[in-house]
Amino acid sequence: MSTNKNYYESLNGIRGYACFGIVIMHVLANGDYNLPGIIFNKVIPELKDLVFLFMLVSGFATCCGYFERMVKKEFSSEQFYKRRYEKIWPFFALLVMADLIMSPSIDSLYEAFADLTLCFGLLPESGGGISVIGVGWFLGVVFVYYLLFPFTCFLLSDKKRAWVSLIVSIIFSYISKIYFEAERTNIIFCAPFFLMGGGLYLYKEDIKLFSKKYRAWVILSILILIPVYYLFTTNITSLLLFTSFVVLALGIDKRGILINRATSLLSSVSLEIYLCHMLVFRLFEKFDFVHLIKGNELLSYIVCSIGVFIGALVMAVLYQKGLDFLKRFHQGRVSQK
Repeated sequence: MSTNKNYYESLNGIRGYACFGIVIMHVLANGDYNLPGIIFNKVIPELKDLVFLFMLVSGFATCCGYFERMVKKEFSSEQFYKRRYEKIWPFFALLVMADLIMSPSIDSLYEAFADLTLCFGLLPESGGGISVIGVGWFLGVVFVYYLLFPFTCFLLSDKKRAWVSLIVSIIFSYISKIYFEAERTNIIFCAPFFLMGGGLYLYKEDIKLFSKKYRAWVILSILILIPVYYLFTTNITSLLLFTSFVVLALGIDKRGILINRATSLLSSVSLEIYLCHMLVFRLFEKFDFVHLIKGNELLSYIVCSIGVFIGALVMAVLYQKGLDFLKRFHQGRVSQK
């Protein structure tokens, strides 16, 4: 495990497995496979809610990196926003341009412009109606969270205020759905997950000790919550289940299913995989690879899912390596001057 007290390597496994789950869910949803049974009609389709797990982990991880420094005024909002744009924008811009080239139209041009600002989550429909990089709605919500992160630091700077804020966000999320008809593309609807991530950060050391001491009970609670979640899929059951996942992960600091080289790699490019996997799937469609094994829908689905995941992983890793090369090249030019 990293020597950085604010770095929890076990969260790599959470990100990696969640990323794979979202990929196989999207392949099933878009591949028009005729696969009967509860696994394909209920279990895998509900993996779409793993985006909420990403939000919860994002809330925790962002606090790990910036909360204390921003509260102590050792890190400015300008620095924070600059780093967010530098990390997110280049890869997303490449995907937007590729999507625009593949499906050119005036509507796509308008949507691409909105995407490139990274502020499309502020639109009335919160970016949910944008088809250019359609899965990008998640990035739109996350970026709104980044815009509000200084306010989040204010809410979390006092534990009592943090608890009140979390409770209010849960109530507001419920009202936003039943009255304002908000969906997951709306920051208010998703706010409890980000704030829960921040709340877990505030109690991270206590949670780590609790999870280690009572790991069997945490696992038992997860096993109970999984069927409850599938029977009553709501924001509350999602929040409880995914919080339990993170609580379990925080108590793990040895190599294993959550901490290994594979999960470390997947975590480092998880956002890139999420953003580009549907572009890879569209390429599979164009070359008729979605139903590659004629007469065997299950095998076709498995092959396509693995292929799309590997393709997205390769694209993400190549991008990271290319970006690292350009950074080193630029630093070398600067040092020579």
